[in-house]
Amino acid sequence: MENQEDLIKKQQDEIIELKKLIEQYEKQQQVTLSNMSISRVPVNEGTFTIKGLEEAVIHIDEKNRIKYCNSQLLNMIGCSEKEEVKGKRIIDPDFPGFSKEFLLAIIGSAQTSGNVFVTERSTPEIVEFMCPEERDRHKTEGPLLRYVVTPLKSGIQIVIQDISKVRWLETTFGRYVSPKVIQQMLLMDEKELMNTERRTLTILFADLRGFTKMCQEIGPEEIVETVNSYLSNMVNVIEANDGTIDKFIGDEIMAFWGAPVHDEFHSLKAFITAVEMQKTHQEIIKSRIKNNKKMPEMGIGIATGEVIVGNIGTPKRLDFTVLGHHVNLGARLCGKAEGGEILTTKETHKCAMDVYKKFDQKHVAKMKFIAKGKLELKNVKQAIEVFSVLYK
Repeated sequence: MENQEDLIKKQQDEIIELKKLIEQYEKQQQVTLSNMSISRVPVNEGTFTIKGLEEAVIHIDEKNRIKYCNSQLLNMIGCSEKEEVKGKRIIDPDFPGFSKEFLLAIIGSAQTSGNVFVTERSTPEIVEFMCPEERDRHKTEGPLLRYVVTPLKSGIQIVIQDISKVRWLETTFGRYVSPKVIQQMLLMDEKELMNTERRTLTILFADLRGFTKMCQEIGPEEIVETVNSYLSNMVNVIEANDGTIDKFIGDEIMAFWGAPVHDEFHSLKAFITAVEMQKTHQEIIKSRIKNNKKMPEMGIGIATGEVIVGNIGTPKRLDFTVLGHHVNLGARLCGKAEGGEILTTKETHKCAMDVYKKFDQKHVAKMKFIAKGKLELKNVKQAIEVFSVLYK
């Protein structure tokens, strides 16, 4: 009886803490992959699960006895047959895997409110049931699991998902790529994602013409507002077209296509993005003129070629970035581009045309490539054959 009282006390304490967590989640304003991917589905199919992740499912009756569990749940707790757990109470000493106190707490929270209860928790108690490779990976804190607890007419349903990789991807790559790209990265091996390798990519640079001069004519607050407006709009266009944001250098944007997720259309998507960026920027200029605000025109340079891509830096500071001649080439082309202009190389043009027929052409804006001859570029040994991209 004392043991049961201790369990109830722990349950009550954890309910209070979990309710605080939920209040924090509800107030959270930052968009992350997990809350972008939460989808509400019919009640009898579960709720608030993250798309693309396996689900461990357990049904518990009014007396906390297990009525049903799926194979994914069995794998989590190291059981081979459903009969090993079916009919047991979750507080039984021989029920393996999860903290009894924690399960009682989240069940109690759902029963008390009558609503779906969602929380996330590092779960070290299931590490011992994992395969050796996973066990070594999670031995410090255990996997981060999301628990979705749904009250039913005859008990409770708990859906459990391992979101460790989701959170790792958000932390490691969230500032470079969109939630859409991170969804694709969930299917990739972590070692592949962390490798530094040679790969053919397309790199885009964009910056404002005459920005330095404009900064001498306006106040610091207006400079910040102008740059933030410009960057936020351009980033939206880049992310919508699967680009990876490498860095901002003042008013300059560096982005690339083809990593961390392989994409055979990397050069074509860079052109599509560049045209959309210029069109969007022209609309921004018109809008700001109406409000008596300045916004310089933008030049863009695009280059395709073999580069080194991966996490580069020191153990204390790593950045996912690209290095190589074609990165420098893209930057030099951007420097040569006039306001409203897109400059590229013969190689990038050919790479885009090679895949054009395989791409959904209704998403390709009308554009025309005009040869500008060979240009001498700073720190580039040979003159480069350059094309200007015309668009409507």
